[in-house]
Formats: sequence, C-alpha cells, structure tokens
Amino acid sequence: MWDGELVVGLQPVGETGQAGIASLRQVGERTTITLYLIPASPAGDPAPASAGADAVQIADIGFSPSQMSISAGTTVTWTNTGAITHTVTGGDLAFDDSGPLAPGDTFTQTFDEPGIYAYRCGPHPGMVGAITVT
Repeated sequence: MWDGELVVGLQPVGETGQAGIASLRQVGERTTITLYLIPASPAGDPAPASAGADAVQIADIGFSPSQMSISAGTTVTWTNTGAITHTVTGGDLAFDDSGPLAPGDTFTQTFDEPGIYAYRCGPHPGMVGAITVT
C-alpha cells in the first residue's frame, strides 16, 4: 500500500516482453485501476546490464535505463540526477522503498532472488521501471 493505493508489479505476458505496474485506488464506492506499461526493448527482453551498468539515473522525466537484466546478488544504485525529489518505490513491495531522494541523493538495493521487480516513483507514478533478476 502506498498512500491508500495498492500497487502491484506485473510480469511480462506472451511475447511482448512488456512488464508494468497496476495501481488500484478506491474512489467513493468504486475502485479505479491504472496500468503503467514498461516498454520492452526491441528484442522483446530487458536489455542486459553490461559491466558497471548496475546504475539507474533518475531524471525529471523517468528512469534510465527503465529496464535492466542483472544476475542474482547484484546491487543496483539509483542516483537522482534531476532537479526535483523522486522515490524508488517497489511495485510489488518486494524491496524497500527509498524514501524521498533529493537531487544528488542515491539509493541502493541488492537483488538476491530471481524474478521481475517493477518499481515507480511515488510522487510521479508515470515514472516506471523494472529489473529482471536471473
């Protein structure tokens, strides 16, 4: 749960390679569902991380790269290179949230278990990313 909103990480379905995040929020007597899809790389799979590529830059419009594939045991570092505060919020609550990251701040997370870890920026839910751990 994030601020009264249930956030669920979505694994790729079929051959599209697209992962995503579903956000469910109660509005009055209704539940609204918002889907955020994370585009696949041209090959349909997340781009593999190369040596030293275990870093994600947080800019004012998104995460770069928005998808990466890493080996189990890898530590990923997010750095806020933008001018406003962001967060790294685990979509399936499978890892700790960063809390507010002011410009220049970093957040690290080690991924020990294989799987797909969707995440987003709490204040900017259109900013989404995913890490595939093999």
